Amino acid sequence: MNRSDIDEILNKVQALTTDGQSITPDTMKELKAMMDPTTTRMIQEDTLEFIKTNMNHLPMYYIPQKEFS
Repeated sequence: MNRSDIDEILNKVQALTTDGQSITPDTMKELKAMMDPTTTRMIQEDTLEFIKTNMNHLPMYYIPQKEFS
């Protein structure tokens, strides 16, 4: 995924949220389709790592002992 692809996705999200709209499930599917699977997986892994590192501040998240791959 190149920088212009990322910029396109970010611009679309910014335009939606600036107008006070929320991202619908259909919009989320469209945005995910714009990203390659490697980028999607990287975001998922980094988000999970962030939650694990900050569990003391994020008790509302459940992280199973055995992670799903």
